[in-house]
Amino acid sequence: MTNKQIFVDVVEEPPLFDIFFRVKTAALAPLAGAKCELYAGVVAPTTQIITTVITNANGEAIVYDIPEGTYGWKVTFPSGKSKTGEVVAA
Repeated sequence: MTNKQIFVDVVEEPPLFDIFFRVKTAALAPLAGAKCELYAGVVAPTTQIITTVITNANGEAIVYDIPEGTYGWKVTFPSGKSKTGEVVAA
């Protein structure tokens, strides 16, 4: 009798991260309605926007399942002013 071989291939998937935005007013109150953009690199006119989320009544927005890497972000307040920065998912 000949044994048959069965192979099980398992591939480790890279970790995924959730990025939380918490946006507040100058008086440190939660700010609803702020637009939060996540970029595939440094924020620039030619950089691809990965996703856009809007803050809820608690001033919070979440981007789910982002692979490891460095990302640019831009938050635009309802007033039209904005801030940019960088976040590292590692």
